[in-house]
Amino acid sequence: MKFSRVLLQIVGATTLVMILGAVVAPRAARSSVVAALVQVTNTSANPVPVSTVQLPAVQVTAFSGPETANAAVPDVHGPFDVSGYSTIRFSAGGSAPNVSPYCIVQPNGCSLPSVSYAYALIGFDSNGNSYALDSFTAPGGQSVSRTYELPGTSVEVQILASCNPSCSSPTANFAIFGR
Repeated sequence: MKFSRVLLQIVGATTLVMILGAVVAPRAARSSVVAALVQVTNTSANPVPVSTVQLPAVQVTAFSGPETANAAVPDVHGPFDVSGYSTIRFSAGGSAPNVSPYCIVQPNGCSLPSVSYAYALIGFDSNGNSYALDSFTAPGGQSVSRTYELPGTSVEVQILASCNPSCSSPTANFAIFGR
């Protein structure tokens, strides 16, 4: 019993000295003590796992607006500056066609158009040379999200909206996030 009391007094005194040293010592001294502890603790026999901190994504741009339906050439948006990011995420979607009030009252003879959006992402390097980053199609009413490692400085979005049978000005939406 006496031995455990003496042992607890020694541990308590050591802890008190360490706390007072941490409060009173200058910042540089505290940093060196922490660095020494990390070096001693992180050995090859007993490595400490290290992970990188991932910064939150920053919205580069967002678009929501009408596209030219069944056009021969795509509508072009951009280029958007992404030079400050190593990775971008492109999220896109288009609205499904609306039902006209006439079709609700008189459903016979009305057909709802099928809408799809063909997206082409074009990257540009620091010399202004373009390269195809990706291309994909998204049906109306569905969204798509993709991530790209981007060595370039800017990106352009080309959208080709198609309606069958024809419709007027289908709405496309997209956003670009950088990290």
